[in-house]
Amino acid sequence: MIEPEVFHSNDETLASNDYQSVNEENTSLEEIKDKALIEFNNLKSEIEKRNIQVTSMKGIKECPDHIFPNWFITFEDKTFQLFSMKAKNRRLEKTSDMINFLKDGYALVDDLSAFEEKEMFLEATSSMVFDRVNKVVYAGLSPRTNKDLLQKWCNDNSYELVLFETLSHKGSEIYHTDVFMYAGLEILDLKENLCSMQF
Repeated sequence: MIEPEVFHSNDETLASNDYQSVNEENTSLEEIKDKALIEFNNLKSEIEKRNIQVTSMKGIKECPDHIFPNWFITFEDKTFQLFSMKAKNRRLEKTSDMINFLKDGYALVDDLSAFEEKEMFLEATSSMVFDRVNKVVYAGLSPRTNKDLLQKWCNDNSYELVLFETLSHKGSEIYHTDVFMYAGLEILDLKENLCSMQF
């Protein structure tokens, strides 16, 4: 988890995110940060109560979205990959400290950061919703999810791609696939559920 050093609307991502709020009440940045820290610490505490170890690192002041670390993905085989981010201040989130920390436990096998200079973006687990069991990626096209780079990633990593278009309430593409869908695993006792069904 990334502890917020700052947290506020990001001018560099407003154009592609119809759901981002602008601070119309003129709340001070310090007050917004304090509220974000309370939420961060509450969530961290709730996770730890369930005997899950949480590693947290401090975000940097240039990155208002740092608490959403969707610039990398880790895999069960102890590898990780880095991704291309549309906003220039989101690219700064890939600090050497954080990448080196990841390298302590995972091997870096791919880095798509060079595609940022080609204006081709794929924002990791926000652009792509994974069904890791069946190796399927679901993705909605947007300025932050490039079709060609997405197809390349799926081909390189042996994932099937389910690609679709989206439309927000304002008539533009929804910026991240994980805003409107997720893939979960539900384990059911079939016999117990059949017995409890009412017809």
